[in-house]
Amino acid sequence: MKEKVTRWKKALFTGVACLGILGNVHADSIARGQRGPTEWQADLRLSLGERVNATSISTRSIVNQNVIKYWNGGSKGIWGFGAFPYKILDNGTSENSGLGDITLGGGPRFAFTNYVGSFHFLPYVALTLPIGDSTSKPALGNNRIDFKVGTGFTYLPSSKKGEISGIVEYTRTGIDKELKIPDEVYGGILAGGSLSVLRMPRLRMLTGITGTTKIGSINDGDYVITSRTALRCTPPNTKRWHTELWVDHDIKTKGMPKGHAVTGMLRLNF
Repeated sequence: MKEKVTRWKKALFTGVACLGILGNVHADSIARGQRGPTEWQADLRLSLGERVNATSISTRSIVNQNVIKYWNGGSKGIWGFGAFPYKILDNGTSENSGLGDITLGGGPRFAFTNYVGSFHFLPYVALTLPIGDSTSKPALGNNRIDFKVGTGFTYLPSSKKGEISGIVEYTRTGIDKELKIPDEVYGGILAGGSLSVLRMPRLRMLTGITGTTKIGSINDGDYVITSRTALRCTPPNTKRWHTELWVDHDIKTKGMPKGHAVTGMLRLNF
């Protein structure tokens, strides 16, 4: 009994430490291509960001992005997800808050292992639906339906201490309207692994870049390149939850807003 209580104390202490790291939306993070240990998973994310557009207007944002995921099978199966954002935006002259556009998607999933390690893939198709208010300023939504196709992927060596994770996604914008707006290609890749060599086996850190480029219309060729560092903190003796911290900084842009953001996430498996 005493040993059981001690385990709970250790888990609670680690949990408090992890949440403390969080401090005060594509999801390129650790294990981007892997399914979770249970059939259902929920990501509760809070992002604080600020970006300046080409006309020097700065918009500060607080975004609560909640993502629900389902998957089945072992090395192969199916999966699906829904992303539901709540936004608070301030551009210096006006403020707006409320639900943003939601995204629903899914697809097959598969993984395989060979002599160099394991490879995990989460391909998907998705629709972003115009739920957010697009008439007020700053706008909470885009007033259109977007179609997305992409895949998340993760490579783990046999030791599982290292990792490479990433995503590739193509967005066909405004499939419900005749709009002269560009499509988008998004991608990201992060590399790193366990910090056990620093005697911090509960921490895992990956770093790399993400980027978006626009295709077609008058904005053809506009892009943003962002550096991202992701840190995961896992409590002992449970796979039911962990926390992550993402730090983003736009390092180069053309025709797109530039800035930075910090995201804290609590991931629940159930």
